[in-house]
Amino acid sequence: MDIPFRRLMMPQLVLGSGRKHIMTMKRNLMFGVALLFGLATLAPPIQAELQVGDKAPDFTLPGSDGKSYQLSQFAGKQAVVIAWYPKAFTGG
Repeated sequence: MDIPFRRLMMPQLVLGSGRKHIMTMKRNLMFGVALLFGLATLAPPIQAELQVGDKAPDFTLPGSDGKSYQLSQFAGKQAVVIAWYPKAFTGG
């Protein structure tokens, strides 16, 4: 049994005057570009990749005891070892 092909008609949006619509689109596009550029200038600068021998940036991590530890707390006191175990305590 063949099913007859029926052309689907998509509803069309009536936008009014073409020139006015194009000007509105251009204005909105320019506003969007300006907004994105403005937001991009507010973003923090991307830091360079660390190399061997570079000083580690200060950071804070949660410990297994529930406390938070900041790297600067250990400066000049002892060696710091950061260890993580992929799939630790998981079924994977």
